[in-house]
Amino acid sequence: MASTSNRTGGGSFYGGAAPYRSRDGLSTRPVASSDEIQLRIDPMHADLDDEISGLRSQVKQLRNVAQEIGSEAKFQKDFLDQLV
Repeated sequence: MASTSNRTGGGSFYGGAAPYRSRDGLSTRPVASSDEIQLRIDPMHADLDDEISGLRSQVKQLRNVAQEIGSEAKFQKDFLDQLV
């Protein structure tokens, strides 16, 4: 017989997986809308500035990627419009 998985009440929000928790004390928890998360910061960790700087850097990279995707989509649309 297959092994039985641990099905606690909170696990269903994560598809049976445990909620994310980083080494720096950040964790996610479910909210009413399925496309939103709330981030709880554990105040016991002193290196939160480093974590925030890292997150800002990742946001900047994502913005740059989104701009590149938008530029490429516009270029391809203009190219296809010329063919028609």
